[in-house]
Amino acid sequence: MGVEFLPICDVLFNVVSLASYFCDVVFDVIATYTFYVSGHYVWFGISLFSIIVSLISCQIISAKWMLKQERYRNMSRRRLIILSIVHTLGGGMVWRYSLLFAPIQLEHVKQEMRNLCVLRMIHGFAESMTLLLIQTYIAC
Repeated sequence: MGVEFLPICDVLFNVVSLASYFCDVVFDVIATYTFYVSGHYVWFGISLFSIIVSLISCQIISAKWMLKQERYRNMSRRRLIILSIVHTLGGGMVWRYSLLFAPIQLEHVKQEMRNLCVLRMIHGFAESMTLLLIQTYIAC
């Protein structure tokens, strides 16, 4: 198999998925800030903790999966350092999306997309479920 590019539908899906990931984080931070401004300091702390735990857990899982995949490809020391820095700074999800936009071997796309979907599911559940429960409690 040669090196190919993703079909346009998959590229658009990845762009929309990455944009929705950023929007999700931004809107949750805005909701957390709203708790702080309105004087709900307990809810602010819980929601901030939820956001941080969600982002850190996704980065740890992403780094673990990436290292496991790269181990089979004989990863260089330089690439290991780059991946460690990217995941430490919280850019693991963006790194995974960027790999899909480069020329790729299409047999690896399904595995990468599966990993991205699972990471998004973990992030969405860990972060949004807590905020949804807090907002429901406050509304009632």
